[in-house]
Amino acid sequence: MKVGDTIFCKNESVYEEHISIGTAYEIHDIKKNTVRIRGALRNRLVWLPKYCFSKKEVVAIKKIKLDDKIRDPLNDCIEVTVTFKNGKKRWTNFTTVKYLNGLLNEFRDYLIGEGFIILKEISKESVETAVMDLYRQDELKQQTKKL
Repeated sequence: MKVGDTIFCKNESVYEEHISIGTAYEIHDIKKNTVRIRGALRNRLVWLPKYCFSKKEVVAIKKIKLDDKIRDPLNDCIEVTVTFKNGKKRWTNFTTVKYLNGLLNEFRDYLIGEGFIILKEISKESVETAVMDLYRQDELKQQTKKL
């Protein structure tokens, strides 16, 4: 990264007032682990961590699809597929605390696994909110599997 380069927000972190995922910014200055860009809030120059940015353009989400019907919003497990504008897809499971507790009681005293996102209650809105939050924090890739 150098002054004058265009960089793309890949992680809003706690700076959502200044930057938005996928948006391009010009670097005005650089110090050790920070870059100075023109932020959205009052159009001021701000110093932000380099980890919030990438030289590569960030691909936006096109669609979030619940692959299973929600039978019980408080006690269920469903698969969800996320499709990106470049055509790539990723998937994960959304489950509830009550569902996991039932598995513990039925099968064994511990659970292992990856690719589970745990919600208090499953709904289309709660799934979409969780996916978008993970996307804005650059954590969606770690919590999903490639299709």
